[in-house]
Amino acid sequence: MPVDAVESVPSGGPGGFEAVPADVVESVPSGGPGANAAAQASRGTAAPAPAPNPARTPSRRAVLLGGGGFAVGAAFGTALGTPGTLLLGGDQSSPTAGPAFVGDRTEPWWGEHQPGVTTLPQGFLALTAFDLEPGVDRERLGRLMRIWTDDIARLAEGRPSLTDTEPELAANPARLTFTVGFGPGMFAKAGMEAERPAWLAQLPPYPQIDQLEDAWNEGDLVMQVCGEDPNVVTHAARQ
Repeated sequence: MPVDAVESVPSGGPGGFEAVPADVVESVPSGGPGANAAAQASRGTAAPAPAPNPARTPSRRAVLLGGGGFAVGAAFGTALGTPGTLLLGGDQSSPTAGPAFVGDRTEPWWGEHQPGVTTLPQGFLALTAFDLEPGVDRERLGRLMRIWTDDIARLAEGRPSLTDTEPELAANPARLTFTVGFGPGMFAKAGMEAERPAWLAQLPPYPQIDQLEDAWNEGDLVMQVCGEDPNVVTHAARQ
């Protein structure tokens, strides 16, 4: 997203962030992301996911927030390095929901916790990890979070973001949710080490379920996008 063009977007969201322990998120067996999964996102285009099958029962899947865990907070200009995206697909979470019904449904994007923390799991997920560029400070990070917050509010309500080149794909949100996580590197690079939560540290390995590769570990920011329509999810993740 060419965020330089929209740095003047008003916040529309919180002024800070709320840290949430990573253990509120479910783990999944390896093959998908394991502990430290933000790092497992393959850095490129999301792979196609299976078509939704409402007849099947809901699958329980979620993501551990990788690179040693993430402080999950409310979404905060420019400053992102190379992203990597992974798309996971499964069933629609609502057994009785057909495509038209699901497409009309929205999830609240504002509340005590970020959407995606206690939300009924959806059928599809795109996970993108970002590394901050050198020289990023609190001010630039704040601009980024305000832009992301505005984009999240629009897309979750079925409205395109300001820079959306395919606005028609935003019309049916299909229970779209966004969850933003902060990695340890974000606090260090932005000069915010004193504000890093004490519990935010490297997670121990889980050899029974993990298939981690060091080349794909870590990540300063992670964006988890979930929804019931794989096209809606991948479109939102590209924004």
